[in-house]
Amino acid sequence: MENRLARIMIVNSDKCKPKKCGQECNRSCPVVRSGKLCVEVSPASKIASISEELCIGCGICVKKCPFSAIQIINLPKNLDKDTTHRYGANSFKLHRILAGHLKPNLGRFDNSPEWQEILTYFQGSELQNYFTLVLEEDLKAILKPQYVDNIPREIQGTVGEVLNREDQRGLKEELCVHLELNQVLDRNVGDLSGGELQRFAIAVAVMKNAKIYFVCCLYGKPSAYGVVTLPFSVREGINIFLAGFIPTENLRFRDESLTFKVSETPEKTAEGIQSYDRYRYSTMTKTFGKFKLHVMEREFTDS
Repeated sequence: MENRLARIMIVNSDKCKPKKCGQECNRSCPVVRSGKLCVEVSPASKIASISEELCIGCGICVKKCPFSAIQIINLPKNLDKDTTHRYGANSFKLHRILAGHLKPNLGRFDNSPEWQEILTYFQGSELQNYFTLVLEEDLKAILKPQYVDNIPREIQGTVGEVLNREDQRGLKEELCVHLELNQVLDRNVGDLSGGELQRFAIAVAVMKNAKIYFVCCLYGKPSAYGVVTLPFSVREGINIFLAGFIPTENLRFRDESLTFKVSETPEKTAEGIQSYDRYRYSTMTKTFGKFKLHVMEREFTDS
């Protein structure tokens, strides 16, 4: 049982369709064939359930599933020793714990601990003081919505009205300039494009009073597990994200680094002559509802 969480099984609830398949995961599982209930599913089930204690990690169910709904995730070494929260069997999702919206269960989704045990678990660490302040309501964190396409369902009114209502720091004018929101102040939130919704959500988050401003790097597997590093300065956090390597933990979370190459000199042809590929576009105007885009004639090169 020491390595019980060396791997976790993820069943995607959106993809798993027991009513439309032949329960291949159950029929092909060698553990089930030996008489143990490793995979429980029937045509009447909403989703398949896989026992992580019984699963041997053979991967047969992953290959047999017609909807690609099953994943077997190998966790980083020692990850199970420092689990802050787990949603439940076949699920491991990072959520809004730092904002105080969710009580960490220390990985015990079937027997959640009380706050006193949680504080004792984190004794001597930054999280002990952090969660103590959260409990005393002396700490307020602001989260920008991750799925901005849901914003119009929850917020009604024009952009200007919402910003006036949410502005707790007197930053509306400055943010509207930096985030280019002045031209959409009279537009309904539901009529904003995806990029405009992102800028709008950033503005609403920044203009609220909060006491937490830091950068953490998060890595892991989508819908499987997430690891949060210690806080870094903004500069350090961005550079660590681009490098894909955390020097303080001697850990690489991405095989390659992200680099941006800018060439200031033209390419040389086989004859050694420098040349550019040049492109030109004409003046154009596009209109969509109240949105109007006017582009002046210009040219550019691929240098």
